[in-house]
Amino acid sequence: MKKGSWTALNEDDAVSHNDVVASYSTVMLWSGKEREVFGVFEIAPGAPPPEGMLIASTTLEDRDGRPAWVNTFEPIPYAPSDEPAFVPVAMLRQRIEKLGMWDDFAAYLAQNPAEMLKVLTLEGGVDPTYPAITAAFEAMKVPEAARAYILAQPSAGVPDPQPIAG
Repeated sequence: MKKGSWTALNEDDAVSHNDVVASYSTVMLWSGKEREVFGVFEIAPGAPPPEGMLIASTTLEDRDGRPAWVNTFEPIPYAPSDEPAFVPVAMLRQRIEKLGMWDDFAAYLAQNPAEMLKVLTLEGGVDPTYPAITAAFEAMKVPEAARAYILAQPSAGVPDPQPIAG
């Protein structure tokens, strides 16, 4: 505790107890009980979010003289459904193009023309779990964050494609 608040112990810090000073590297060699004598506590993570919620923030608070991580929660903005969430093909293409990956994606699908024709002409949209999409992303080494963006439903905070004026 420093100045009445719990703080993280950094590598440049030292702690003292009864005129004994110990560096961070020394403290890290001690057992949990030895650290506690010097006021250094291991802190367990805060409570996990309940079903349908996510962690909004985490603060370090004092609980009966010991530090504790305390999480606050907020509802998940949308709940997944058991039904497949189809992404319109035009939106899929727009998102892939926005990430600069269209040429790579088209080249991958062009290796299998029947699959390419099927994916790009699906009236109901593309199921994000469709094996050809998963295989293409794996082969192209598309990061998870980009996959999530490309395959997100329009209601998940990803802008819908705008019609082209003209």
